[in-house]
Amino acid sequence: MGYIIDELPGEWNCQIRLGGLFLKDLKILHFWSKRNMPLLYLASSEFLQKIKMEGLNDIETKNKIINFYDTFYRPLGLVANEDLQFNFSPLYEEIRNIYVSKDKDMFSGALRLLERIYEKRPKNKMARIFININKGIYRTEIGILKFFSNSSE
Repeated sequence: MGYIIDELPGEWNCQIRLGGLFLKDLKILHFWSKRNMPLLYLASSEFLQKIKMEGLNDIETKNKIINFYDTFYRPLGLVANEDLQFNFSPLYEEIRNIYVSKDKDMFSGALRLLERIYEKRPKNKMARIFININKGIYRTEIGILKFFSNSSE
């Protein structure tokens, strides 16, 4: 039919994580965020649950949407090119989950990640040496953290 359907310009389909170039002239803004990683309060599960339960009747909610620039979390950075591709990778997700985990310390999580990576890779002598050295480092760091956290209590 002569290509009567065409892609809309970015300002008509601006996704919060990928549409930085279109924020200035946006017409439609999707408060989409990658899993539990909002860039602004409007993309948080707390805010989205509030809208789900209460609707858009609240003046404060309407004002937050109208003045969405004020709801960006600080600090805010820009990620592009290869870094952005890494941001959408399974490895990034696994590392981020370890970093933001509330119930585990970062070193224990990193040790578990290292062990899982080793399990999935071919096991040669150099890999075993590398993994054992890193396990020793992480275990030492965990021990130091436990020692100093107990002594400060």
